[in-house]
Amino acid sequence: MMQFNEKKMNKAICIFTNFWDAKQLSIDGSLLLSSKNQLCKLNFISENNKPVNFSLNSIALSLPENVRVLNFKNIACFNPTYKLLSNYKTNKDWVEYRSEYIKLLKERKQSIQDWANGLIDEHIYFMCCWENTSKGANCHRRILYEEFSKSKFMKNKIISIYRSGGK
Repeated sequence: MMQFNEKKMNKAICIFTNFWDAKQLSIDGSLLLSSKNQLCKLNFISENNKPVNFSLNSIALSLPENVRVLNFKNIACFNPTYKLLSNYKTNKDWVEYRSEYIKLLKERKQSIQDWANGLIDEHIYFMCCWENTSKGANCHRRILYEEFSKSKFMKNKIISIYRSGGK
């Protein structure tokens, strides 16, 4: 349960990170956060090796082999398209990629709102893809986090936490 000053949070929690960081956090069982001189501990509760208060979600087109056993749920409305990803790998134009990904999110607005309206308060949603951004790598996960952070609709639904995925 996430609490600040003993108040119940009436929002879902989205942790934007990579697959390996999410896997490790779920094994560790908790995450300490500090914000505005307040300390918060998120506990990841499992029973019989199944998540209870959290879910592992992929926002990528594919999963790494070594995390497939964890049953990540794919949230397709956040995936880049194969064409978009392919173009970026060819031309390395991050500005174009960013612009096209944001355009894609706008096209998927209804699906994204439907997803957000189905979120459970205080449930922790890991939003995962491949990139470790600790050394400056570009990633659509960062774009999604930034867009969520700017959206009044999303700020009313979730608490967003960004992690680079590095050690």
